[in-house]
Amino acid sequence: MRQRKYTLPRHTNIANQGPRIGAFLIDLAISLAITLTLLFGCFRFVFNFKTKPLYTKIEEERIKSQLFFKSESGALDYYGVESENEPFLNALKSFYLTYIPEANPDVASVDSNGLVTGLSVGKTTITARTKNGKEASYVVNVIKRPIKISYATHVQKIGWQDYVSNGDIAGTTDKGYRLESIKIKIENQDYDGNIEYRTHIQSFGWEKAFKKNNQMSGTEGLAKRLEAIEIKLTGEMATHYDVYYQVYAQKFGWLGWARNGESSGTAGYAYRFEAIKIKLVNKGEVVEGYGKADAFKDYDDELPPKTPGPKPQTTTSKDDQYISYTTHVQKIGWQPYVLGGQMAGTEGNAYRLEGIKIKLQNAPYTGNIEYRTHIQSFGWESTFKKNNQMSGTEGLAKRL
Repeated sequence: MRQRKYTLPRHTNIANQGPRIGAFLIDLAISLAITLTLLFGCFRFVFNFKTKPLYTKIEEERIKSQLFFKSESGALDYYGVESENEPFLNALKSFYLTYIPEANPDVASVDSNGLVTGLSVGKTTITARTKNGKEASYVVNVIKRPIKISYATHVQKIGWQDYVSNGDIAGTTDKGYRLESIKIKIENQDYDGNIEYRTHIQSFGWEKAFKKNNQMSGTEGLAKRLEAIEIKLTGEMATHYDVYYQVYAQKFGWLGWARNGESSGTAGYAYRFEAIKIKLVNKGEVVEGYGKADAFKDYDDELPPKTPGPKPQTTTSKDDQYISYTTHVQKIGWQPYVLGGQMAGTEGNAYRLEGIKIKLQNAPYTGNIEYRTHIQSFGWESTFKKNNQMSGTEGLAKRL
């Protein structure tokens, strides 16, 4: 407020200035009155804002919204309410609430900021007390969060999908899209151990090492289908739980359930699998349908037995004398070497070849004979073998 200024000139007779001094005093009094009124009003506004909610009855729900929750252990869950009155909370914070753990302090603790930490399963009471002695209490219920298995798949033309859990379908079943990779994790785990898994990948075969705990199994960006999968638990988790899984395979649809490291999917068909369901159950609990249908389809197992026919007549030329080879056959083992153009293996018995050796003899030129095979579960050998080295496997029951 702009004030008037009054100056008494020199050599002025004060007696003659009575009316002017009176006006000065009146204006001064008015100015002081206005200033005091404004100051008192502001004080009342600040005082009422900061103290009125505190000196009236404190509502329990408002105190609840001061209690914040965090999880110290992944297996615990806590319930609270969200803040609904931010100005009120700000006023409370400025007034220094004191938090007091009461019954069952081993269930939950509370710090000076109202942050409640669950310590074990059960119920306890947390009390909030204001500086002027007002109180409100809140019952904290600490529960064990249910354990669950979650998984996400990378799907042709779609990419990574959201995680699903506990038997829900990951992938697609009506689009003919291949699964290309998968991630699996256990949430709210209550025992030590891992979830481990590996996949059979187009062109590569079975992964050599199991992936674990949400690592990616498969490929991304290579357009390679998954054909089969194996999933298992380790450590204490394997003692307390079983893991079941079921694959939706091209042309077969849903296969049977597999369990604890068993193969699920197909082999030898070059079929993709398009979707998967995974369940984690208590040890000994059996998922409905387990054992009633094949979880793994092996092309060799589907071949009908054949009646052996006459062996084909073979002839050799002079050049054929330079190469000879032997094969390792299912149920037979290594056969004698034969020369170029002759049959190695069997016909009509449905016996798989498992290994082969090839060599040159009396060759008229220098050089090597090199070869490699595509092996069940492993895919193509990473390097070529040469000059009578074995390509394939022996004793693993894997077909070429």
